Amino acid sequence: MARSRSAFIGADGQANPGAYSAFNGDRVPVVWDGHDPQAGGSYTAGNLWDTMTVDVSSRIAAGATQARVSTELDLGANGDCVIWVAQVFAIEQRPPEPVGSATPPPYAVSYYITTKSVEAAAKLGCKQRRGEATYPQALNGIVILHFGSPRKLFTTPEQPTYGVSLAKAGDVGTVSLAEVTAIVVAYAEGYMNPELCEPVITNPHAPRLTIGVGVTNSKVGDNDNPALDFSAGYAWAQMVRQINKTLAAAEYADFVQVYGAYDAESNWSSFTPTLAWAEGYSAARAGVYYSYGSCDSCPREQPHAEWTAAQKQALREAYILAWGVSGAQPLPQIYHGVYAEQWFNVKRYGLETYGTDMQIRGVLTDCGDTRSCNLQDRSDWRDRGLAELAPYQGWQAMSQTLWARMTPDGTILNPFPLQPLPWLTDIRLEPQ
Repeated sequence: MARSRSAFIGADGQANPGAYSAFNGDRVPVVWDGHDPQAGGSYTAGNLWDTMTVDVSSRIAAGATQARVSTELDLGANGDCVIWVAQVFAIEQRPPEPVGSATPPPYAVSYYITTKSVEAAAKLGCKQRRGEATYPQALNGIVILHFGSPRKLFTTPEQPTYGVSLAKAGDVGTVSLAEVTAIVVAYAEGYMNPELCEPVITNPHAPRLTIGVGVTNSKVGDNDNPALDFSAGYAWAQMVRQINKTLAAAEYADFVQVYGAYDAESNWSSFTPTLAWAEGYSAARAGVYYSYGSCDSCPREQPHAEWTAAQKQALREAYILAWGVSGAQPLPQIYHGVYAEQWFNVKRYGLETYGTDMQIRGVLTDCGDTRSCNLQDRSDWRDRGLAELAPYQGWQAMSQTLWARMTPDGTILNPFPLQPLPWLTDIRLEPQ
């Protein structure tokens, strides 16, 4: 069903909300209290106007040609004076071109690394080269190798030694940065040496591949991660630089490049240590890092004028980590359609607050991890509701939201020019 919204517009003279409104007999969450923005300060008895937009899709029967809207005094309140000026009703119209007219790139496969095995990592590189990991083979794609949460292995007065606790790895535990280096190099060797694969790959062509070596800002228990700091980010960047030197010595650099990657999410460790890691990575000047987190607390379709202070703070933090830190590049999680609206609003916040246009580089989905969707599903992403999106659906959700005529809240024309969205990758557990 197409989304439907209705706006209640009126003049109001009191701060106390003494009226309620209904759509087809059901009360809707509007408050007549004179809260529209205005020039100058607020009046002591309430401001003068209300403009309130609500989603009424669930209140309209299929095939309906009319609706009943009402605004009445609440007899149980202290009274109010409302001049109901106008009512606007809108039904979302899907674009006339068929979904898929903008062609998604083939998706690559990213992994939660769960073992220390370099042999297993080499096999994953073989799969990517062969095209088993994706259909069809991703050209110039990106792969995230997600390792987990930073840890301090040994601490000296001069310099701590860092490692990482593997994500979703059970009893495997913590690995050193040297072991991370060996795993990433083995993946690249499997990708670059088809004669080592079983069965042997006969295709001599190796598409260019970008590898993001990822960590997360997840908590340790219920507390901020004590190893999530500037020095940990700096050490991770030094490791990335050393990996690229090793690949260059093996003459792989024309085909494989390695960068940092950061799954930074607002509901995990607090912003101060999360930002410290990012600034440490940036200070080492090892190239970009790809921010592949979510923005769970960011607004979705909520009207811009109603964004709360907490939502604006979430937008600010997501923007800084994905674009504001020098070298940060956004590759957001688009696991559900609403995630695309949240990341559009991160872009909008950046434009309105800092005057810059954040360039989203691609999309990360997790269909292969949850297995609650069909990896090859190309049906309309909007029909999935809140369900997990397949890779192509996640890309369509982000691209069509970025390229839509209006902003997600429907209040203004989209201020952004058309931008390419070149990368698509789907993440899953490393096979055992």
